[in-house]
Amino acid sequence: MPPDPAMTGLADQILASSTHAGQLLTSMGAVATGSFSPEAADRWVQDVRARVMQCFHDGSLQICPHLTGPQPTVALAERPGAIMCWPCYTAAARTCLTCSRPVGGDSARWGREHLARGPAVTYSRVLCTPCVGTCEPGGTFGSGR
Repeated sequence: MPPDPAMTGLADQILASSTHAGQLLTSMGAVATGSFSPEAADRWVQDVRARVMQCFHDGSLQICPHLTGPQPTVALAERPGAIMCWPCYTAAARTCLTCSRPVGGDSARWGREHLARGPAVTYSRVLCTPCVGTCEPGGTFGSGR
């Protein structure tokens, strides 16, 4: 049976949006791991992905109204029940995943953003400077979450 042209087209669009996300990250000066299998991702990425998938399956996933087709999408670790478009991601007020303090800006004093670019979604978590050293690299959802 020949491949379904609609599914092939969708797969091509998803790949193009993932490539575009990589280009956007590079233009921001960010470094994100390339596409990965869920099993090979850091634990925090696996946990955020699992929460996104759970919300998708139970109908509670909040989808940015700007997402009208395949395009770069982001899931924030501090809001794992939502998927957002790139402009909303870059404008989002972020909070430290561990202590919930506001985090922002582009200098080291503001903390560190961890990024992982999956095949369809870029995953992001932010830690403030005091919490960067207290969270194990594979940890997720902060203290007590």
